[in-house]
Amino acid sequence: LAPAAEARFVRRRGGFLVRLGIPLLLSALACVSQARQSPDPEMEVVRQALEDELREAPRDSVLLFHLLITPTPPIQPGSDFETWLDAMIPASFRRAIPLELLQRYWEANATTRTLPPIGAIAGRSVRLVGERASTNTPGILALSRVGLARKSDSAIVSVSLECPGLCGSTDMWLYVRVSDGWERRRRLHS
Repeated sequence: LAPAAEARFVRRRGGFLVRLGIPLLLSALACVSQARQSPDPEMEVVRQALEDELREAPRDSVLLFHLLITPTPPIQPGSDFETWLDAMIPASFRRAIPLELLQRYWEANATTRTLPPIGAIAGRSVRLVGERASTNTPGILALSRVGLARKSDSAIVSVSLECPGLCGSTDMWLYVRVSDGWERRRRLHS
């Protein structure tokens, strides 16, 4: 090809490569970023809370309520945060807990969330159930929504054991992110 013709060919071909190459490159990057989805910090805390509960009270299998639910007493939509906070955690117990974290817990628990299948935790089978404890069921664990700090460095979750009769308990826990996951630090309410 003559130099002028060669230059026109390269410009046309280069334009074609730019028009085709950039969208292909962007598509490839989108596929890679979708493959590396960020973990769900709420589910990370839920799994750790279940592991901690099973370490304290071993069971062969676990019945888990299928929703992350509002703990007792329930947080009512439109209710006042300050009133709820005073009823749940006395001021002397919450001094070291950032108010923002407590508020995020309160806000998260205004709604429920359906749990995905859990599989097994610490080698124990976890079965999701759709009914809360009644006279015909053994103890069922239930967890609240997780209040997660903006920096995702700390979280609050409640864990309940519901069973027939007068047994059962609910504990609210503070979790702190550590290098390999989440660590239970302090009981805030029982």
